[in-house]
Amino acid sequence: KKDIIKIYPHLDESKIEVIYHGSSIKINNNLKLKLPEKYVLFVGARSSYKNYNFLRNSMINLLKNDENLHLICAGGGKFNESEIKQNSELNLNNQIKQIDFHENELGLIYKNAICFVFPSLYEGFGIPVLESMACGCPIVLSEHSSFPEVAGEAGLYFETNNANDLEEKILSLIQNENLRTEYKLKGLKQVKKFNWEKASEQCLTVYKEAINSKKK
Repeated sequence: KKDIIKIYPHLDESKIEVIYHGSSIKINNNLKLKLPEKYVLFVGARSSYKNYNFLRNSMINLLKNDENLHLICAGGGKFNESEIKQNSELNLNNQIKQIDFHENELGLIYKNAICFVFPSLYEGFGIPVLESMACGCPIVLSEHSSFPEVAGEAGLYFETNNANDLEEKILSLIQNENLRTEYKLKGLKQVKKFNWEKASEQCLTVYKEAINSKKK
């Protein structure tokens, strides 16, 4: 809504209705997935504003100091030649992995992660934030665009493009099980505010109001 007003300042703000998404993700505990015991999760496309390279570079020391720690990139396509080369130059090929998944597997991938990191520079909403919270996975993300509105107090926020701060936030979750549990519970509480039934009811209300105003 703020972006619309900023780009189109002549529009009447009262005519803009904000309706939140819901989340449909489920956890199938009966699946057998080949996942590391200890990993930080990144989900989706890795190019441009998604800021994946920033995350990877922020985690170099963490990975080098703990050979059991992994950075798992779920989806987004196989690593390209440049990414493979960079991982190789860092001597981290065995710890930075890309995996594809079926839709019914993603919930378990979230659930088993130490945390989910969303370093994106901009999101209109950010469905993965809801997915992570719904699966009891702590979230680390920057405090800008839609993130604070969606994650609320369930987000562990780092200063945008501050690699040291991101590293410290991830490390705090790795080392502190109580902190992980705290943010897991906060996420499970926060995600209850978002559901498709509520979204559909709000959409229907807006459509009816628009029709009635047109008739007038």
